[in-house]
Parts: sequence; C-alpha cells; structure tokens
Amino acid sequence: MKPYQDELMSVNAGVIRDSFEIRLINRWKDCLVTANNNPEKNAFWVADDFKKYKYPYRDIYGISSKGGNEYFYKPTVLEILDTEIRYTYIVKTAFVGDDKTIKSIYNVLAQRDSPRTSPVFFKSITDYNTRSWQKMSVGNVNYIVHSTHTFDTVQAKKMDDFSTHFADYFNTKPIQIKYYLCKGVKELYQIQGYDYLPIMYYSATDKGGITRAEDATIYAGIDAELYEHEAVHIYTYQKFQQNIHPFLDEGIATYLGGSNGKFYALVRQNLKAYLNEKPKIDFLSFIPNDIFKQQGFSDANFSLPYAVSAVLCEIVIRKGGKDLLFQLLNQGNTEEDFWRCMKNLDITKENLLEKLMEELEKEPILPQ
Repeated sequence: MKPYQDELMSVNAGVIRDSFEIRLINRWKDCLVTANNNPEKNAFWVADDFKKYKYPYRDIYGISSKGGNEYFYKPTVLEILDTEIRYTYIVKTAFVGDDKTIKSIYNVLAQRDSPRTSPVFFKSITDYNTRSWQKMSVGNVNYIVHSTHTFDTVQAKKMDDFSTHFADYFNTKPIQIKYYLCKGVKELYQIQGYDYLPIMYYSATDKGGITRAEDATIYAGIDAELYEHEAVHIYTYQKFQQNIHPFLDEGIATYLGGSNGKFYALVRQNLKAYLNEKPKIDFLSFIPNDIFKQQGFSDANFSLPYAVSAVLCEIVIRKGGKDLLFQLLNQGNTEEDFWRCMKNLDITKENLLEKLMEELEKEPILPQ
C-alpha cells in the first residue's frame, strides 16, 4: 500500500493494511474536521451516543486548535486495533503540534455493520473501557466501580443523602447521578479514552474528579463513593445552566461540598493562615478566568482559587442570604459579568484582599 498522504492527517507506518483502513482513516479525518461545527450533532458519530451524552465528542471539540491556528495540533493515527466485538475497532490518535509537542493521545471506537463496504461511525470508548466494572445503585446515585474496589454502602448512602440535601438547597428534585468510581486521576482519564494528557501525570498520588454536569455524570478519581464537591456542580448546572461563572461555580461547590476531601471550615482556616503568611499574593493572576491554575497552599492539598471563590460566596450569603447568592450566581459567565457581580459586594480588583481578610476575621457562616 502507498503511504497515506494528507496535509491534515498523518498515519503511522504499518497501520494501513488494505483499503478498509484507508476508508476508516478518511472517515476519522472528516469527523475531526467537522466536529467543531456542532458539538451536539455529527454525521460521522454513532447516533445513539447523542442519547447518552449531550456532547459525546466534547474531548475532540477544538482539539486541533491553538490560539488562532485551527490546525496547530495535527492528528496522527497510531493504531487501529481489533476488539472482541464484531466490526468494532479502537482508533488511537496522537495530536501533535507544529512545535512537536504532544497535546494528547486519545482513543475512540469505530464501528461498522458489515465487513465490506458499510460506512464506519465513531463513538465514545467509556462504556467499552468499563464493560467489566461493577454496577450498583444507592438511592439516586448509580455507580460504575473499578474491579479492585470494595464497595462501601455507608459512604454511598452519605453520597445519596448529600445529593438529596443539595436538591433541597437548590429548590429542585433529586437528580439521577452516574458516578464512575476510579482509583485515581490517571484512571478517570483512561476510561474516557486518554492514553496521554499532561494533567494525568502531575502526581501519582493526585486525587480529583471531573463532572460532566450536562449528563449528570461524575468521574471520581478518589477511590471512594462520596464526592460532595462534584455533586454540587450537577445541581448548579440544573439551576443556572451555563449562566454561572466557572470561578463562582467552583466557589459554591467548595463552600457546600469542600475541596480535596476537606470541608469548607478547614478550607477557610487554611486560607486565612496562608494569607496571613503571604499577603502579597497576586489574586488577579487567577481571578476570575484561571480557576484551574495549579496553585495551592503550603501543604499542597488545597486550591487557592477554589478557596478564595468559596469565601466570596460566604460574603454574598452574609450580605443577603441564599436569595442574593442565587441572584449573583445567575449573572453570567464572562469576566465582565464576574466583576459586575463583585460590584454588588463593593469588591473591586484593588480592594479584593482587604475584603477577603475582613471576612476571614469574622465568625464563619458555615453551610447548613
């Protein structure tokens, strides 16, 4: 076979064995090229996936772009692997930048109906990767659990109780939550299809999670059944959709559900100690748009942005209770929306530290 040649797609040597691989690769290229047109609809993606997930290929949405260059990270198909499922294959793709950096290595499933000329369609690999995991439900929480975990029904009951409590707090009905219980951060990305993503390898001991709030799904890399912080995100999405600023979304999730296994009282205590020690921290380096910046406390177990945002939520509650909190959380998701929200609290870029320190000196208003 001739080498595959295309300016937008590369293929590893040995991947193409006959015309089928060429057809599959061309379909994958077309899928990637059209993926940015509509995150909720794609002619090359399995239709049933859109019933399971609102954005079934969200991980490849914009995956090739950097800045104004739409095709900075070019896909290289590394392998097309057979599976035990008839006419189903794993497509392993690296996204390599013009500067030779690797953004990610990502896997999807490819399916066809017959061995000959039927077209290939792509789908999420998560169900395939967790096909042998345990499945059990406790109340409104539906767990998919990695095979070496011993399930703790007491903790699962607490998770369901927290979910019911959040429903009451946000004035809605309890939501059916899907909960992938993973050993760690690395595994939660692996089941979603990643062989490589930089965040997977920050630390072998990292714990954390991701919420796909639009699908009411938690990917918990904490090896435990109880994850209040991520559950809050599902309810804030139900209440505010995308109208809540991500910085304040993390703040209310930390206020109500804690962070890294620490409840808000301890997060607040650590923030106060940290700011007394380092009062010249540059808040504007992460407020409001770098909420996921890797910046922690001295013990590296806390997220400084999350803690600051949680205290801002406490300031709102002190001033006007839950009604004012909901009003401000619903003001919009842009930087301008954020600072307009802060203006209601008499907080500006210049006096933010002063207002935080004033709040931290008061008796805390802890979540009920």
